[in-house]
Amino acid sequence: MNGMNTAPYQDFAREKLGFEFTNLDLLITALTHRSYVNEHRKSVHHHNERLEFLGDAVLELAVTEYLFTHFSEPEGIFDCLAGSFGTNGKYW
Repeated sequence: MNGMNTAPYQDFAREKLGFEFTNLDLLITALTHRSYVNEHRKSVHHHNERLEFLGDAVLELAVTEYLFTHFSEPEGIFDCLAGSFGTNGKYW
């Protein structure tokens, strides 16, 4: 991260999350909103939307597997159940 002071991120991960990141850039990207990137183009180049997309896909897979394993309803019911986990009118 081009001259960015990463110590606060390292401290946060260690103290609050109890985790030591081997790729600190990934943590910084996960915590960076698109609007921040637009305002700080010299120090930050990536925002969290790609990771959000990946996280949504992982959650969809986990919920789908759980519903498939624990319920025997037809597919239409699965769609309704899965939809109840969504936000803002979208499933995932």
